[in-house]
Amino acid sequence: LCPGDVNPQVYFIKMLKRARAGGYSFDAVRGDAAFGNARNVLFVQEKLHVHYALGASSRLDIIQQGRKKFRKLAHQGSSQIVHIDQGISAFDFGVQNIAKQGEEPAVYSRVIICRRVHRKKLKKPKIKKIGNKRKRLKWDIRYYYYAIVTDLDWTVRQVVKYYHQRQQIENAIKELKYHYSLNRMPCQSLKGNEFFIASKIFAMTLVKLFVSRHLPKHLHHMRLKTLLRRVFASSLSQVRVLHFDTLQLKVDIKPKGKYSWHFKRIIKKLLEDHDRLFPKKLAA
Repeated sequence: LCPGDVNPQVYFIKMLKRARAGGYSFDAVRGDAAFGNARNVLFVQEKLHVHYALGASSRLDIIQQGRKKFRKLAHQGSSQIVHIDQGISAFDFGVQNIAKQGEEPAVYSRVIICRRVHRKKLKKPKIKKIGNKRKRLKWDIRYYYYAIVTDLDWTVRQVVKYYHQRQQIENAIKELKYHYSLNRMPCQSLKGNEFFIASKIFAMTLVKLFVSRHLPKHLHHMRLKTLLRRVFASSLSQVRVLHFDTLQLKVDIKPKGKYSWHFKRIIKKLLEDHDRLFPKKLAA
């Protein structure tokens, strides 16, 4: 993953060289469309000898041809198009020369054309004129095309799913930077920063365990600040008494809050856990 303010053709090769020189072993390389050019693919093929799955630039002539063929096959209802997931489909365009027209040398790679369909319901239906007829449209449908260049001999479905896992890695790094606040290190010593990172991971692990136990699944993806703002701040008006030694909770809960029911459920479970760990007989 490279910063956006650098030249992808130069930095991509430097990054892979540093990773190999640092002793990191990897069998495949993944990257978005900023790195899927002929120069980078040729470097991976001849220098690194590893597998790759890179996004291809939409400006390449071969990618434009692939988009046109995809539309033609989709209009014909061809079985060559594989439906990956809801709104995502792809087809294998075969081995093509991904170098620009007139560029030497020629770089051949397997190209997979993908299409993502985005549907949004319109608040006000639109009237579209098709020939002499008018059609009432309730949905705004948009098509987005992108391509993957790879040397993997997997099926189209496997390659596309493998390539989309790159987004999960990017989200994990964003979570480390913003959710764990690891974009800046507070200490100048290595051990001090190691202790800071370990403390952050320990604290956020406790938060994740708390969320997984007390909140429904559709709230598990929330970051800490969003969780505090949406769930707790919107449901909790005021904490008057909060003693953890006896676990006496006196709080004011907004009756019409969106997550008020979840917050009451959290307090109930906290009381049940406290009674299970510290029975009244032992406490007395």
